[in-house]
Amino acid sequence: MTRTYPVARYMPWLLGVCAFIYLGLLAVKSYSGVFTSTDSADFLMASTVWAIPQTYGYPLYILLGHFLNLFPGDLAAKMTVILSVSFVFLIAKRLTNRTVLSVVVALVLLSTAVFLTEATITKGYALTAMFLVIAYYCYLREWRLRTTLFLGLATAIHMMVIFIAILWLIGDRRWRYWLGKPLLVYIATGLLPYVMIPVLMALDTPRFMAGSLSIENLKGYWSGTGRAIIGMLSVFDVPSRWLLLGKILLVSTGLAFIPLLQYKIYQLHQRHIAVLVAAPVFMLWYVATCLDVQVWTYLAVGAPFIAILVGLGLARMRNWHMSVIALSALCLIVVNGVFLNANVITRDNPYMTDYKQSLEALPDNSVVVVVPGAYSLGLFYTIADGKNLVPLVYSYLELDSLMGMKGYDTYLEKHYGVTWPNTLEGVQQCLDTNRTVYIVPVEHSQIQDCFVYAEPIEYTKLNRVVGLTGQQPEVLEMSTNE
Repeated sequence: MTRTYPVARYMPWLLGVCAFIYLGLLAVKSYSGVFTSTDSADFLMASTVWAIPQTYGYPLYILLGHFLNLFPGDLAAKMTVILSVSFVFLIAKRLTNRTVLSVVVALVLLSTAVFLTEATITKGYALTAMFLVIAYYCYLREWRLRTTLFLGLATAIHMMVIFIAILWLIGDRRWRYWLGKPLLVYIATGLLPYVMIPVLMALDTPRFMAGSLSIENLKGYWSGTGRAIIGMLSVFDVPSRWLLLGKILLVSTGLAFIPLLQYKIYQLHQRHIAVLVAAPVFMLWYVATCLDVQVWTYLAVGAPFIAILVGLGLARMRNWHMSVIALSALCLIVVNGVFLNANVITRDNPYMTDYKQSLEALPDNSVVVVVPGAYSLGLFYTIADGKNLVPLVYSYLELDSLMGMKGYDTYLEKHYGVTWPNTLEGVQQCLDTNRTVYIVPVEHSQIQDCFVYAEPIEYTKLNRVVGLTGQQPEVLEMSTNE
């Protein structure tokens, strides 16, 4: 007698393989990711050298990047191993007991533009969402230790998950249920990895973002960005921000936005719903109050849970509605595949490849002067890729002007023999020792007026420095974004 297996048993694997192929094909190439987003450049650099990306650290992301770099292939493509689609199917199947509907929910997530873009440019939000979704699946199965394990891994990717975890605890209401071993597992997997940040600050690593280990640097690093932008949006700007949020959700989800408008939620246990909506609610609050204009990218963390809510709304609608939503999701998948892929991004921004090729063509031991941001991180990425260059990143007057951090000068002196109190003297020292100096011309960098070049200044190429004018540069307000 031939034994038959239900299709649903294999569906998570099938969806996972399809999602991996789809996202892998659309993923930006590593050199393209440098300019796709400055954040991407942070993660690329940190995943190739033992540096610290951005405020709060992302320790698990650094470890994952280094591990994946042990295997051949492009790093950006390898970092798109996202299991969220498979687990969204499993969650929807468990909540509704409807296989076809659960497939539609998985397609809705795969078609969501904000999730797609974040999953394919090497940033940490899609990975954070993946661990959160797995944690919620374990929560539905009443697996306490596994729930806190994956909740902790999500926290080790991005520290903001601490607030989502608190909302989970409030929504669940069973405080004692999570004490003891579950709490210890969360601390071990979610909080202890951040010890890696001060360790890297103390070790011999490129101290570009965080500087060397000191109380001053730790305080400035872990509070520098967040305290300046979170909760600082003007009350008068909130309506326009919510309007933008609505547009992004509508464009991202297509017709799947309609089931979200259902006024009643599918019949579920109250605590299951409270935990389910924790991530989307936190993300909506964050988007509504954060001063950063790019904060909408954080919606990727809530995207899987929004897809699940779409499924719960569909469960209350007729079957033909589900067919329409499925067709809408498939159309978005095709459209996103055409317009949101590495080839299109590279073609629209040719300086991505031009810059890396220019760096690779420089003579060994050349000195490259560049402002902080994507260009400097791209320089580090090229060096980590095997090119022998000297990175003079602080191309303003003072060494400690980048986020108030210090320690990069020590790194330069030890590894490249460059001692300098400011950019002009550092460049002069390199010229005096017969090193070839190049500057990456960035339009807002007025320090370039202090240099004499071997050729006229152009913004499409690196320019060789042959001397100094003696003119003092104007010290501009420092920014880590281009």
